[in-house]
Amino acid sequence: MFAVQTDSTGVIKLIGRLDAAQSANAEKALAELQGNVTVSMRELEYISSAGLGLFIATHQRLAKSGGTLTLVDLSDHVRHVFHLARLDLVLSIK
Repeated sequence: MFAVQTDSTGVIKLIGRLDAAQSANAEKALAELQGNVTVSMRELEYISSAGLGLFIATHQRLAKSGGTLTLVDLSDHVRHVFHLARLDLVLSIK
């Protein structure tokens, strides 16, 4: 199961497992975002390389238009995946 929600403050919340099977759903939601975007991963249980690729593409797209992408509330497991891929050196992760 995977879901994307927006809370009352405009923070995007990812819930469940973001794998190759769900990447199209995530891509649709992330493609609509503009400006400075914060994505909460508090309820994200798993992320695959397909999911990592979506965040790289979203980061690049937002940066081209002067926006930012900030990832927050990563579980230890999800944070470790970003670290192994060395994306913690490229993306803003808090």
